[in-house]
Amino acid sequence: MKKIMFYICTSCLLVQTVQAQFIVEKNDGTSINELKDQSGFSQNGDAEQWAYGDEYAAENDLANIAYVRRAFPSVPFDSHLYYGRSLLTEQEQKAYDHLLYTLLTYQPEQGSTAKRIPVDFASAGIEVTYEQLLTIGKYMQADEPRLLMVQSIVPRGHATDMVAPPAGNVGTVYYEARFYAVSMAYSIQANNMFKVETAATRILDKLQPDMDDAQKFRVLHDEFIKLVSYGGMSTGNSGTIEGAFIPNQNGYHAIVCQGYAKGLQYLCQRAGIPVIYVTGTASYSEPPVDHAWNMVQIGGQWYHVDPTNDDPPTGATIPVRYEDFLQSDADFLHDHKPGVSTQGEQVSYPEFPQVAEESYPLEQTEYPRQ
Repeated sequence: MKKIMFYICTSCLLVQTVQAQFIVEKNDGTSINELKDQSGFSQNGDAEQWAYGDEYAAENDLANIAYVRRAFPSVPFDSHLYYGRSLLTEQEQKAYDHLLYTLLTYQPEQGSTAKRIPVDFASAGIEVTYEQLLTIGKYMQADEPRLLMVQSIVPRGHATDMVAPPAGNVGTVYYEARFYAVSMAYSIQANNMFKVETAATRILDKLQPDMDDAQKFRVLHDEFIKLVSYGGMSTGNSGTIEGAFIPNQNGYHAIVCQGYAKGLQYLCQRAGIPVIYVTGTASYSEPPVDHAWNMVQIGGQWYHVDPTNDDPPTGATIPVRYEDFLQSDADFLHDHKPGVSTQGEQVSYPEFPQVAEESYPLEQTEYPRQ
């Protein structure tokens, strides 16, 4: 029986389900999404390989299948990968965790006509106010790029009426679904996350076990920039991981700065590298413009990265540049201002971690090192 390599994080092993989603990639480059139990694919004891189960082998032409891997489950990442969460109180973190888990794992009942996703804090024993939820939601939107089912992170006090929750601690609140229908939002999210996962995993597969975080980040940064291009302003997905990892009708992964920052953020989170989605302003020329980029933690220290600016213009002789790659404040902040929009409004987070005094040496990110 043919063996298939599959790298799995420890958090995946904690999620036990009767069925799981698998990505089956064919030799022609196409992929299909399979929902299978152990009769479809069997797991070796070392948890690093998947083999075709007898049922799947009998139904498919295995010669035309390149590999099979389990899709990453739609559950929260480890908490240390959510910077905004670290800015909250202990009680707010409990509300954050409950809200995030609900939004990522929610499945509507068959035939549901609901337009909002309910989140019950009272039954979970969590005390949180409407005002606190506004802050929690703002941080969560910056922390988590996979909130594809949600149209608005502003909680409502009713399943249909446009009213805010009552004063004091909330009970059950409701979040507006995309497309104003939970069932449609769920269906599109499931389909799109499979496509996102397929494209992202092709990049993640390039990481080697003996790489350190600097080398891993260099691979993620370079391969992601080679995948995408600037554009897509007329589409609604140009600032999301959907635009970053799903090609448009012309076959391009066309995105704007938010899509660059969220796409790189997702890859880092999948690789276990602490990363922050930053919004603020950039002043490459006057006047300044609203912009998004990242901060990345390497070796316990934080650095600035602007993946949009590291993508050369169309027709350039180099595929990737490193003008804003793992930089210090001195090298980066002369034309970037985090946390404030061009209108003077506070965006992203109210504060950011201290950055390393020196930019990270580019040659130290090479693999193997020369």
